[in-house]
Amino acid sequence: MCINWILGLICFTVIPILVIITVHFRRKMKIAMRESKIAIAEINSQVESSVSGIRVTKAFTNNALEEKKFDKFNNKYIEARKKVFDSMAKYFATSEFITDFSNIIILIGGGIFLYFDMINFADYSLFIISINLFLQPINKLI
Repeated sequence: MCINWILGLICFTVIPILVIITVHFRRKMKIAMRESKIAIAEINSQVESSVSGIRVTKAFTNNALEEKKFDKFNNKYIEARKKVFDSMAKYFATSEFITDFSNIIILIGGGIFLYFDMINFADYSLFIISINLFLQPINKLI
């Protein structure tokens, strides 16, 4: 049994594209995660400071000031987490799009080859099934 090299090449061309996209979005996610960790550290330090100074806060009725401080740091954390989830969503959407697009290319290319008797139906079925079996571990790994 001979595997059609053109369809095989189409299967393998997806990998560099996925790697480039992964590197791009990984940088964005790394920056966003760092901002998120800094924001949560600021919240923790503010809460620790507020708890340790609770008597002073009660004595001078600084509740509103403490709440404003907490809201400021909390909003910063929320914005940082939004960036993280935005990067993750864009990455997974792009990755799925490329995987689905490669499926379409295999279906169309294989259909054309099948129509012109360049491959048989068994090879065509093999490529349709194997593209998903091939890309699933790569997507998990990346």
